[in-house]
Amino acid sequence: MSSSESDDSNTESSNNCEEECSSEGTQDSPESLSESTTDTEDELFRVMDKTLGARSKTTVGFTHNDTRRVLTVGKINVRIVKGLISEEQTDVIVNSSNKNLDLSKGRASKALLEAASKSLQSECNSKYPSGIDYGDVAVTGPGDLDCKKVFHGALPKWEGPKQEKVLKEFVINILEECTKRKMKSLAMPALGTGYLSYPADKTAAIVFGCIDEFDGDNDDTSLKDIKIVVFGEDKGTYDAFVAKARQRSLGQRKDRLRSAPPSRQPATNLVNRTSCTSNIGNIQVKVIVGSMAEQIVDVIVNSSSPNLKLDNRPGLSQSLLEVAGQSLQDDCDENYPNGIKPGEVAITDGYNLKCQKVFHGTLPGWYSKRSESLLPEKVMSNFVTKCLEKAERNSFKTIAFPALGTGFLKYPVDITVTKMIKTIGKFEHDRKSNSISEVRIVIYPGSKDWTEIEKEFIDQLSDHKPTGKPTVQPVLAKKIPARGTKEFLEFKYREDLKTPSYWTEFHSGKSIKDWNTRRKGPPFKFVDVDQKTYNYIVGIFKATWGGNAGPVTPAFGLHGFSLQPSGSGHVIKVQRIENIYLFERYQQECQRLFRKAATEGGIQPVEKTKGSSGAVVTTKQMDKSLTSHLYPEINEHYFFHGTKVNRVDVIVSQGLDCRLAMSGRVGCGVYGAERSSKSAAYVDQNSNGESKMFLIRMCLGDVCVSKNHVSYKRPPCKKCGKEICFTHVECYDSVMADGGAFADREFVVYDRYQSYPEYLITYK
Repeated sequence: MSSSESDDSNTESSNNCEEECSSEGTQDSPESLSESTTDTEDELFRVMDKTLGARSKTTVGFTHNDTRRVLTVGKINVRIVKGLISEEQTDVIVNSSNKNLDLSKGRASKALLEAASKSLQSECNSKYPSGIDYGDVAVTGPGDLDCKKVFHGALPKWEGPKQEKVLKEFVINILEECTKRKMKSLAMPALGTGYLSYPADKTAAIVFGCIDEFDGDNDDTSLKDIKIVVFGEDKGTYDAFVAKARQRSLGQRKDRLRSAPPSRQPATNLVNRTSCTSNIGNIQVKVIVGSMAEQIVDVIVNSSSPNLKLDNRPGLSQSLLEVAGQSLQDDCDENYPNGIKPGEVAITDGYNLKCQKVFHGTLPGWYSKRSESLLPEKVMSNFVTKCLEKAERNSFKTIAFPALGTGFLKYPVDITVTKMIKTIGKFEHDRKSNSISEVRIVIYPGSKDWTEIEKEFIDQLSDHKPTGKPTVQPVLAKKIPARGTKEFLEFKYREDLKTPSYWTEFHSGKSIKDWNTRRKGPPFKFVDVDQKTYNYIVGIFKATWGGNAGPVTPAFGLHGFSLQPSGSGHVIKVQRIENIYLFERYQQECQRLFRKAATEGGIQPVEKTKGSSGAVVTTKQMDKSLTSHLYPEINEHYFFHGTKVNRVDVIVSQGLDCRLAMSGRVGCGVYGAERSSKSAAYVDQNSNGESKMFLIRMCLGDVCVSKNHVSYKRPPCKKCGKEICFTHVECYDSVMADGGAFADREFVVYDRYQSYPEYLITYK
């Protein structure tokens, strides 16, 4: 997200210089600095600092003096210090131990135990009687240590690349656990560099890389400070970490010097929310506070300069260019070499943006002369109309506008809002077709007056009543608690059920209950997906056409057959199934699992479930724009499900009904596969040689791992493992056939409404 993204540079730069940080470690020797720094590097730093000033430290910087080494990675300060980790004052101390969590073994772990008291070992024994796996994080209290929590973990002896993967998993798990528990500071040792013989330079590279990756994926993380504490006598490890930190800082500074102007630096802590939703006739108008470059719509509208040089000044155009890539500018240059006049529309592809097209326009300044005898607000109104008409003619359904004219062009906020709303209303009243179903107004939260703009849109949409057209009062967005918290789980359990924001027939402007009580006709629609969704689904379909999928293990009752994937995997069509009745039942099951997670302290992710062979392949490889609306808190994932052609209509209307299915490898349930070629073993072909496969949502909840053939009718008891248990009340929610007798993994739910067939894939 760019730090300058409002319409026509309605923004302030956010150049946050790297802060000086005090160190609590032992003083470093002055000579270590000269060993990791060359005269050439020092000269380069001086040139860059002179050229970029404070901006050279906005994203990644490295400072030094006699007591500390600081690497700034995004929003996180990473300090390299010498000392004893048991003496650190921080929120979290990391202890590298062993799988049995016997803290008396290992020099560092033993020293930590002595400083913390025996209560640390006692808590490990009571909470983790079976120990942990490599890469997992065990959490205990601090004992007598000066911290809030101790995170324990175990790493295998160094042998090569396999251990790199485990180390990376461990570090990421540590960072995620910190965020989940809202911890702000962390102290960890130079993991694995002692007895386990991990090369210090590789360890440093992996640790810094994990922090960088984590920071990029977690804008709302609470974690601000990380200390890497190196034992004072281990000069080689210390120097390796310092050298790697300088290397990362130098490389990123070079990149910034070559290509990144100050306005391209990512903004931090920006608001991102849907503020208001209102219907103007059949068009749903959403007011969104956030980044235009992140919108998933058919059309993004860009307000630019007349010459269409997108990098001319900080603002919306520049932020779109940053994400879309140079091809966006090349398209403008090639097709509009002379630029455009105020009010005209230039159309380009979206390239790396999450849209099909970008509609570019330019507006006169508020205090400029009339453009072709038209006042500025009339030019703006005409421009909005042209954008809507062009989108309608091209059968686009969703379009996103900025708050046009505000900021650099100095349009009064009330006039901008009034003109945009009235123009949308007039277009809806006059249009003859009904392609456009959603118009978004995106307000950039880095500008000075964004709250005023947001309030004005909310107020005017609340009062707007177009003649002869129904209207719905806007719904102000509730404050959503942070992900990973008990409050968030309770919020999801209590919230009113709505359809996904990308649905178009049964859009999210109404609640599911409203749709189900007021709709006319059948409760489901087939919707052709947009090009980007099509590409993403085809991508995961092809990426998983292989592996351990065939020949597959037959279901019970089908022994003697060698099931092979049917077809070559060439996708012809992808449709979204919008079934308002089935989705309501599915969402109710999700809410049940949110309540369970809230009351029981969370649900173990699939990849961390004991006996699991790892993360769900579909979720891991699928584009984030498809998985961003799923909830890992309840183990919600996409899976493939093959079926016969003549059963498609029944499944679309009634759902996947396990009561009508034959018993499979782990009983009678709804089965989902993480590989398309696995599901392809259960399809047939129509007269045109076409096969059908669903991409289904499943909310797995607590997952039981089975490595043998069983005939479950429901998930087993969590305590004793029996299918029918009269002693305990806690049951698993699903079963995963993984390993043992199974060459390929499948996921099974025994309540039909824990699955929802959302996409239908037609292929040959």
